[in-house]
Amino acid sequence: MKLTHRNIETHYLDSGGDGRPFLLVHGFTGSLIDFYDEFDGLADNRRTIVLDQRGHGESTNSGNLDEYCLQVLVDDLISFIETLKLPPVDILGHSLGGMVVMRAVLKRPELFYSMLLMDTAAQSLEMGAKMSDRVVEAIKDDGVQVLVDYVYQPNPSVEVRNGIDRLGEAEHLRRTRTKLMQMDPQAFFGLRDELGAQQGVLTELSQVIVPTTIIVGSADTPFREPSEKMAAKIAGSNLIVVPDAAHSPQYENRDAWYEALQKHFESLES
Repeated sequence: MKLTHRNIETHYLDSGGDGRPFLLVHGFTGSLIDFYDEFDGLADNRRTIVLDQRGHGESTNSGNLDEYCLQVLVDDLISFIETLKLPPVDILGHSLGGMVVMRAVLKRPELFYSMLLMDTAAQSLEMGAKMSDRVVEAIKDDGVQVLVDYVYQPNPSVEVRNGIDRLGEAEHLRRTRTKLMQMDPQAFFGLRDELGAQQGVLTELSQVIVPTTIIVGSADTPFREPSEKMAAKIAGSNLIVVPDAAHSPQYENRDAWYEALQKHFESLES
């Protein structure tokens, strides 16, 4: 399905009945494919919605660098919820998606029933070594798919290997290639810069009033400390460290990830 709003089309899946929606928002260079295997199982228990953010997946690629910043993605998310006329949602944001979600919750708390922040941060991130001019020009000329070989890990960690083995090597590479081929190169450049230079909202998280769970993979070193800081700021929040997982617990330790979700939803009923 596609929803037209804010002069873009947002691609999304929506299934599971008329109950309170559970909306999942993917991260940088991702798409709703990141939750595809989990979608049907989640929809068996509650209405579940997954979407492609602007510049990702099958949603609009504008080719306009200025549109690829956190604030635009926040306004996209708010508009998506309002255009679908959703009741207050439970929402999970992964990585970049978590940065978008926490800002949307701060801006429009009445739209949200509860929040899960997964492997994300409330402050800027070190984005690693500067890309060579050759790689930058290749992306500009041929698209983000040129990064398939660039990001491939020949000897991944045990935790990352857990996810690859569950999908199968060929399927893992197919999904990686698909997501990168679909991504707007301008989204890659704009949001990569934004991740490294964003204005943090850690202090503002003390204002969060919706029930919150923070999830992080035990081996996701760059996000362990940021997760602890967010948990300390958000009153009443729960921090769940998923064992044997890195940056994508839904792949790398699916059973423990489901348990974390179940614990969150059970806490809403108590």
